[in-house]
Amino acid sequence: MDWLSVFFGASGLITGVPMVMFPARKRRNAIKTRKARLAELQAGSRERFFEERRSIEAYPPPSSDRRMRLAGVALMLGGLFLLVMAVHPKP
Repeated sequence: MDWLSVFFGASGLITGVPMVMFPARKRRNAIKTRKARLAELQAGSRERFFEERRSIEAYPPPSSDRRMRLAGVALMLGGLFLLVMAVHPKP
């Protein structure tokens, strides 16, 4: 049994399940954080890095959960593949 494949396969499954089941939670948190930081910057707070305001305005959070769900499904499939290959290695 290949323990490295077991580790990465289990990690893929563990991280993929919440991405498929609860993507809206992550998106709502990103939107809330973005709005709060833009409000701070508009109130006169210093930028933490070069052109922070421009990057926040140019790259908004995703408008739907589809990408996060697809990434979670891909992680789960990859993790499942690694677990199967660890248990049933190629002869």
